[in-house]
Amino acid sequence: MISALRNSFLKSLLATCLCLSVSTAWSRNYLPFRGYSNGDTHIGFIVRNDFLPNNTFKTYGLRVQYPLNEHWYLDYDYHFIVAGNGLHFSHMPLCAMGVKYLLLYTPMINDGWAYSALLMMVIPEGVSYKINPGKKIQYIPYFNPLGLDRLVFEREGQAVKKPWGFACNMGLEIQSDLPGNFYAAADAGITYNYASAKTAFGAGITIGIKR
Repeated sequence: MISALRNSFLKSLLATCLCLSVSTAWSRNYLPFRGYSNGDTHIGFIVRNDFLPNNTFKTYGLRVQYPLNEHWYLDYDYHFIVAGNGLHFSHMPLCAMGVKYLLLYTPMINDGWAYSALLMMVIPEGVSYKINPGKKIQYIPYFNPLGLDRLVFEREGQAVKKPWGFACNMGLEIQSDLPGNFYAAADAGITYNYASAKTAFGAGITIGIKR
């Protein structure tokens, strides 16, 4: 059980780190606004509860907010659920699908498809706006219309994974600076699934670093 969970975690972490590293490198070198950013990149570990009509799901993940300037940020969230002795993706930006196709199909696709996958990897989930940068307490409303969600739950010891679906989430995050470059944050918002037309409420806490 522990070995399976560890292997699943390592695979998920590898895919996530690859997506983040390519996205950051591409952004720093090719996006036209890179030279005008005065904000900090936020990288945090998040624990979140999502409340559906019949279930509550606890997820763990990484949250990355990449600055365009001191107010505007690009958002990337990756969430995991522990189920069936494994760790499974339950939420990711649209860009993360580029990682999947690169890892699985690169030997079989041409340069055009590979380039398209690279472009997908830097597409953010959405944007957030820091209202009062430089203050100890910061208020950050966010709107992320390009997310991918799926339900993952355990049934009779096995993980049940529903198909991926496009989702939009929006809400408010409140950040507080901590000693060093660390920060703590709490957020609450709603998620709307385009396919099912269902809405869920979620709330979470984040501990991270600004760099």
